[in-house]
Amino acid sequence: MFKDAETEQADQRARERAQQRHGDRPAEPPTAALIEERTRAGIEGRGQDFRADIAKSTEGLADAVTRALRNPALGNEAQQAMHVAALATQRQNEILARTDVRREAVAKQRATVAAQVAAAYQPRDPVHAAQAAEIRTMLRGMTDAERDRVLNAAKETGDYPALMYSITSAPSALSGVSPGQHHEMRRVALAVANPELLTLPEDIDQELKLLDECEEGVRTTIAELVDFNKADALRQLMDGPA
Repeated sequence: MFKDAETEQADQRARERAQQRHGDRPAEPPTAALIEERTRAGIEGRGQDFRADIAKSTEGLADAVTRALRNPALGNEAQQAMHVAALATQRQNEILARTDVRREAVAKQRATVAAQVAAAYQPRDPVHAAQAAEIRTMLRGMTDAERDRVLNAAKETGDYPALMYSITSAPSALSGVSPGQHHEMRRVALAVANPELLTLPEDIDQELKLLDECEEGVRTTIAELVDFNKADALRQLMDGPA
């Protein structure tokens, strides 16, 4: 997997944190419980199955690295360090490529849901849409008490959708309603369109946050086991001056 500058920086940060926590590389791989904690595999909600799968892959990589570090057939210490670093880099990149694909898919879904939310605030009836600006101007010119009476009366006469969507389709200041009232009316509009829209945007944002933390957990775990900086220095030494 090609590494861009941001990916290189993330790898380096993980290495530096590992070096701060461990003067020497740990003799044993991190426990499955620790890896699950780092990759957020135990947190319920969207993407949990995916994070659990990443945790399993990371656990397998950590075990493979530990076995390689104990394998005398890999040659001297320098050869072993370079072999292990190459193995870890390849396997880690494969794992992180999966998180990249997942992140892209979830980001696309977030954009789709954002469009659905925006559409839910708009009048469904073309006549109501044409009247929306005029209705907002009327409501804005009323006192709070007058506006509340009009809105309550509209619920009895069947005119409420026209008023509600004229309010939800624009910022609260344009209709004069309070931000709190505007927020509640927008929640009603979302529930009418699709009840899932009430929680889906926050759920998606949470999944993306946990996915970032999951990826960071993978980097941290492998950086604790593999001295990538040492392997890079040895490889440069063997290659000689440029």
